[in-house]
Amino acid sequence: MLHEFFRRIAHRTAAAVGSPWAFSIAIVLLVAWAASGPFFNFSNTWQLVINTFTTISTFLTVFLIQNTQNRDSKAIHLKLDELIKVARQARNELIDIEDRTDEELKVFEDEFSKPSMDGVALGGGVVVAVKPEKKKKAQKLLEEFHKEREAEREDNKAKIITALEKKAKNKVKNYVTNDEVQALTGVSDATATRYMDTLEKEGKVEQIGEGRVVRYILKN
Repeated sequence: MLHEFFRRIAHRTAAAVGSPWAFSIAIVLLVAWAASGPFFNFSNTWQLVINTFTTISTFLTVFLIQNTQNRDSKAIHLKLDELIKVARQARNELIDIEDRTDEELKVFEDEFSKPSMDGVALGGGVVVAVKPEKKKKAQKLLEEFHKEREAEREDNKAKIITALEKKAKNKVKNYVTNDEVQALTGVSDATATRYMDTLEKEGKVEQIGEGRVVRYILKN
């Protein structure tokens, strides 16, 4: 309930703060404050009013706008993941790319920034662009990388199932939330959601609730 209320407030605040009306009101308030200076002899109290107002409003707005940005970022990730899944030439390794290390991201960055490359086929219609002299090395590296990522995904899914089984056995809080999955596996919010969606499709877990109060339990 609290999460949904906060989401609505954050959404409306972001829409209001980014509107021309909000900017116009801010300008009017600043002009009014500046014009009132002579009447208050530019006192410390006069300066304190605008300082306090801007500090408090900025401090509170940061949390509200950050919530909206997090939701928008997650939505964009999920949409891109869907496009990657349905694109025949797209690589599934890019789906959870936001969880990769800086070194791994550098490999992809170098690959995409150099168009004059030879092709390395990994099967399934997937072709990777690399320099001709590094073709064999790149093929082996990407194949190993794909196996490692797949093993990591399966390991994380196993951790989630194990955690749910322990909770079910103890008969206390027999569910996990998205935040708990993130803490357990060390992945992003979007990737944690994908893990739970996959486990649900596999018939291993069941989703209860909606929005930010989504929980997952073992499926009987």
